Amino acid sequence: MTTTIHTEEAVREDGRTLRLTRRCDWCRGDVSMFVQPGDFEKFLAGYSYIQNLFPYLTADERELLLNGFCGPCFDAFCPPDE
Repeated sequence: MTTTIHTEEAVREDGRTLRLTRRCDWCRGDVSMFVQPGDFEKFLAGYSYIQNLFPYLTADERELLLNGFCGPCFDAFCPPDE
């Protein structure tokens, strides 16, 4: 299976000017997030751990980029320990 992350230039005051859109592999819903272009280039090159490159993204957003599951789908498959 090929993973597709769509990118689009955007203008934001916080410096995140690249909009990423990724489809959840399970529910097929699209999720968008904004990142800094240089951070995304480093991610694609395998430069560092995702939490180091995108500390400003939520854990759910990072999970979607890494493994293809949105937050609700990940929680359904891997419920938190009680």
